[in-house]
Amino acid sequence: MGLTLDPALFGPPSGGDEDGPPLDDPANETDAGACIARGEACAAIAAASEGYYDRIQRAAAALSWFDRAAVLAPESAAVWSSRGRLLESRHQFSDAIASFSKATALDPSNGEVHALLGKALSHTNQLEAAAAAHAAAADAFTTAGAPPIQVADQHVSRGRALRQLLGTAGA
Repeated sequence: MGLTLDPALFGPPSGGDEDGPPLDDPANETDAGACIARGEACAAIAAASEGYYDRIQRAAAALSWFDRAAVLAPESAAVWSSRGRLLESRHQFSDAIASFSKATALDPSNGEVHALLGKALSHTNQLEAAAAAHAAAADAFTTAGAPPIQVADQHVSRGRALRQLLGTAGA
């Protein structure tokens, strides 16, 4: 990722366990809240959560940190998108869809998040919604001037979802 963060700011509190601080225990308040108060970007919290995940290789602990980041900065599309990626990697597609949906609502021009939403929707056989998400991704990528291959990939994914939908309708 290239971003080095002070572990004293973002690691588990001393004496705490590696699952991170519970969200509802004010005694375990970390310096992450102070980070926000100092005006630093919420992306730093999301990056810290990802770093925490990489360091201990425990998705449950990482999810606890993403949940904390979402509480501290609920309007950060980056936090919701990163949380969705983690959930999708754990095959928790319904929760991933909720996170990706929140991220697309906060940043509708982000084609990557629309594409991730479409992929997660496909995993749960919500094929019409998946096709719509891939179409939104293609539109966002086109508007952003993304390489044509990125746009074409979303059209292919949309077509795949529609083809599956037609296949299930004919069965």
